[in-house]
Amino acid sequence: MWIKNVFSYLGKAVQSNTGISSLSLIVIAIGVMSVVTLVVICACMLVEVIFNHTISSSLEGYAAIITSLSTLVAAVMVPKAVNNYGESKYFKDYNESNVEETENLL
Repeated sequence: MWIKNVFSYLGKAVQSNTGISSLSLIVIAIGVMSVVTLVVICACMLVEVIFNHTISSSLEGYAAIITSLSTLVAAVMVPKAVNNYGESKYFKDYNESNVEETENLL
């Protein structure tokens, strides 16, 4: 059931004028890729600790991967947040009728 919903969402995300942002699809893809990569890094470190009882691999390499992932996530998520803020999703609509009603109440 949920697979059908995922395919429906993906189908709408790649079409134009469906109301679903393709930038949201990119954010989801980057998020999933980052989580999978971090799980692989954690699994590698756990396997190394279990079998060698120490971490002998380069932690600088792991740090470089994690830093690049966080930079990628920030580079994708910040424009999405700015885009949502710019679309006035967080502002209440004040049209002329609301202003007139407010003036009548005063």
